[in-house]
Amino acid sequence: MRKMVGIKGILLVLIFTSSFAATAQNPNKHVREGNELYENKKYKEAETSYLKALESDSTAVNALFNRADALYQQGKYQEAGKIFDELTAKPLSGKDEASVWHNLGNTMVKSKNYKNAIEAYKNALKKQPSDMATKYNLSYALEKLKEQQKKKQQKKNQNKNKDQQDKKDKSDQKKDKQKQDKKDKQQKQQNRQDQQKQKQNRDKQNQQKKKQSNKKEQQKARKISKEDAKRMLEALKNNEKVLMKKLNRKKQKGQEIETEKDW
Repeated sequence: MRKMVGIKGILLVLIFTSSFAATAQNPNKHVREGNELYENKKYKEAETSYLKALESDSTAVNALFNRADALYQQGKYQEAGKIFDELTAKPLSGKDEASVWHNLGNTMVKSKNYKNAIEAYKNALKKQPSDMATKYNLSYALEKLKEQQKKKQQKKNQNKNKDQQDKKDKSDQKKDKQKQDKKDKQQKQQNRQDQQKQKQNRDKQNQQKKKQSNKKEQQKARKISKEDAKRMLEALKNNEKVLMKKLNRKKQKGQEIETEKDW
């Protein structure tokens, strides 16, 4: 992976013709102290010195620029970028303005704002067309933007595929539910039919049992009637036999046989 070329500094003190130059609160003194600390990679302490310089002169361009560099080295890219962006509106030499745009582009890259970084590098090249470091960083930003867009498109496709899959899953779940509901409905209907059929079978069996029971009762009744008739017939026969015996005995004795009386 190619690495981006680092920031460009304006670490030499810029000489300004102002009343501040000869006072005890000379901002250039603090700028020099900040530059020494910066070169020793004591970026936080360097920033403090640059802030002291700005307390003396809030418009000191060199102090603003070098403070932004110190912030950048501390990883405070948004704060640094804000200062560099403000400096683009300041009246600077072509080289210094190119450095401002170059460093602004670097803060944009660190924030993964590659589109704005590309524009910043292009503005830097307008001031210094032959600057190889800026050309390299522009190429790097273009490559990173392409990768970013590719990833965004991939993520968009993934989200689209996920949405489509989610819709398909929901549709499949809906279909499965409809099938299950239909199956449950059919099962309930089948259960009702089975219950009705079982009830009909039970009713039929009960009717058959009842018929059989009635038939047995009838057969039993008929059997009793036959037996009663037989007993009555036998009783009549027995009575007739007794009567005949009595008549025979009277005949033998010469007794008159009584007949029925007329009414």
